[in-house]
Amino acid sequence: MTHPAAAVEEAEALALRAVAFLAARPEEFLRFVALAGTSVDAVRARIADPALMGAVLDHLLAREDLVRAFAAETGIDPEARRGGGARPPPPPPPPGAPG
Repeated sequence: MTHPAAAVEEAEALALRAVAFLAARPEEFLRFVALAGTSVDAVRARIADPALMGAVLDHLLAREDLVRAFAAETGIDPEARRGGGARPPPPPPPPGAPG
């Protein structure tokens, strides 16, 4: 089981990689800035803000093409996002249980 502080650090690192990924694609980065109703300067100033990090990840996850490109660039399994990322699936029901 991942320690909560380690999970937060891992999520922050992933979000920063997502910001860098978008920033390397000026057209997509400016699209994010416009959709977020902010400015490039505000993004720079708030780079460590959890709300901004969440918005960047939401933007990325909203488009399958971006998810696939980000996954390919970072070596992350794009299917890991399904079912809550690294969390294991729930255990199967016991034999004979309804379900």
